[in-house]
Amino acid sequence: MFSGAVILGQKRVIHKCLLCGREFYEGEVEAFHDHAAKHARQDLDDIRALAPSHINKGKLFDPAERDRDLERHWRSVRRDMKREGRTEVRPNEMAERGD
Repeated sequence: MFSGAVILGQKRVIHKCLLCGREFYEGEVEAFHDHAAKHARQDLDDIRALAPSHINKGKLFDPAERDRDLERHWRSVRRDMKREGRTEVRPNEMAERGD
């Protein structure tokens, strides 16, 4: 919903609202919190539309488009990685989705 700090000219923008574009400068922390709370109350649908769970709908693990075999495979790979204490997937563990 908000992006981080940017410096514009002499003023330092600490936050910019991605919903309405308003910029908040150093010293406006209280105003930023009030603005974020206002959006949280009034624009919940727009905020949810920006969420990764909404943006990624229809991707690999979306319940409507589930590939149970692929899920089972990745859960097995995850279990093996945890058991072996490794953080990288081996080339032979990669699975291709049959689209």
